[in-house]
This record gives sequence, C-alpha cells and structure tokens, in this order.
Amino acid sequence: MGKLLLFLSLLSMVILLIGSVLAPESSTMWLASTSLSYDIARLIFSGGLIALLLTKAPRKMLVRVITGVMAFVIVILSLYMTYQGSIKLLDGMSFAAAALSMGVAALEVGYDPTNLYKKIIGYRQHSKFENI
Repeated sequence: MGKLLLFLSLLSMVILLIGSVLAPESSTMWLASTSLSYDIARLIFSGGLIALLLTKAPRKMLVRVITGVMAFVIVILSLYMTYQGSIKLLDGMSFAAAALSMGVAALEVGYDPTNLYKKIIGYRQHSKFENI
C-alpha cells in the first residue's frame, strides 16, 4: 500500500512537471503553476519519492524521523497556501499528496506476516492456561 501511494504521488508530480515544461498553455496547467520555482520543487519531491520507492520498508530511524517531520511541514504549508490562494490548486494538492505518502512511508513498520503467524500459533500452543 505504501509503495502504491508513493508511485501515484510520483506520477502526479511527473505529469505536472512534464506539463509545465512541454505544454505550459494546456488546460491541465490552468490549475497549476508553470514557474521555474515550482518545477524545482517538483523535482525535489520526485527525487525524495524515488528514494523512498527504492529503499526497503524497515528504514533507519533517522531517515523516518526526517521524512516524517518534512512531510508534516509540507502538508501543513501546502494546505495553508492553497487555502490562502498563494499556490494553485493542482500544485497544492500534488504537494499534499506527496507529503502524505511520505508520511505513510515514515510511519510504515516492516514486519514478516509468517513470523507474526508463528508467534500467535506458538503462543497458543504454550499457553499457561492449557491444563485448566
């Protein structure tokens, strides 16, 4: 689920980036900005999303904390700036989607379902209340 969210957020960033570079006057870009600063922000977000897509789920704690704090700040800023009208709608929503997917990746806990199943079955077999 986490990889799907990361991929879809990356897809929205790439679509807006390609649209602003190749077709800035298209109808899709009416609700998104075509300035260079937004293109740089989209490139940075895309790089972060690609990095999260390429790493495996149990990431180091420092990476998870930095990603979580950055995602929290970005989602608050993008929603606030969209509400205030200082950022266009598609930019704000794509930044918020990328930040939320980064936050989900930061909160994701890697576990092995077979190991969890063995622990549950093992616990039931060696229960203290078996002989009652």
